[in-house]
Amino acid sequence: MTKSRDYGHRAGVGAGATAASANPAPSEAAQGEAKGTTEGKTEVTTEGKTEVTLKTAGERAAYAAKAKARLLALVAEMQGEEDHLRVGILMDGLEAVHKYQPIATLGFLGLALAGEWRLAYTTSNRQTFALSHGVRVLSITQTLEPTLEDGGDGSSGATAAGGAVRTRVAFDLTYVEGRGDLWTLDSGDAEAGGALRCEGVFSVTCSYSLLPNGGMALGEPAYSLEEKGGGRVLSSGAVAVDKLCSVLEAATPPELFHTQNATAATTYLDADLRVVVFDLEAPRGPARVALTRILPASPGPA
Repeated sequence: MTKSRDYGHRAGVGAGATAASANPAPSEAAQGEAKGTTEGKTEVTTEGKTEVTLKTAGERAAYAAKAKARLLALVAEMQGEEDHLRVGILMDGLEAVHKYQPIATLGFLGLALAGEWRLAYTTSNRQTFALSHGVRVLSITQTLEPTLEDGGDGSSGATAAGGAVRTRVAFDLTYVEGRGDLWTLDSGDAEAGGALRCEGVFSVTCSYSLLPNGGMALGEPAYSLEEKGGGRVLSSGAVAVDKLCSVLEAATPPELFHTQNATAATTYLDADLRVVVFDLEAPRGPARVALTRILPASPGPA
């Protein structure tokens, strides 16, 4: 059974928000965010919901383009709770537009979701890129790799209703003196430790299958850690690898890490933006995530 979703509440949770203050009514500025984007054709309720009343495909396309541009600009320069409220309102509007754009089959939805996406925003973890223990998260990306199947009815082409999801947390690691819980160097090795630095990738991989309602059921995760560039810092014994994995887990939004028995519903999708609502097992709550597509590099001149 899918848990009930309260988008406005989740968009306001974080940074120590209490139950009483997690979903404040949007200010006039936040309401103006949505109204200005749709040129007066959007209504914002006192709960922060957004109701889009655009009637034609052209109006909806224009709205989505403006709302998406503003959303991506906001998440790149988040400064406070007011910005999080604005992001939530813009997401509400994009989701309202999305319901007018159904994809014909689950298989073709799987193909539309395929590819590499970069985490741009999540309601669950606002300190994703924080520096801790000398560990710095550089980026978080998610790749959907569909398992292609033929139609089975003699038609040409292939569809995908399942596959694998791989989340990659790219990080760098620099020696920090006094962090004995992460670094296993003796005090006499501190000078040598000062030169220790490496880059790596922490990966979370699970299977997925598309549900009849267009949602996605996620499987049990598997984890891996690798050092980039053929380095040997992680294998040298200078780093407590189990502690490093704990630090990276804390830096990874839980909806991308704890996938077992979770579901993910794509509530907005276009060529370069995807909004997803994750429902996790208790006690972890739901989260709404925005990801931007990473396009393949263009080939150079011949």
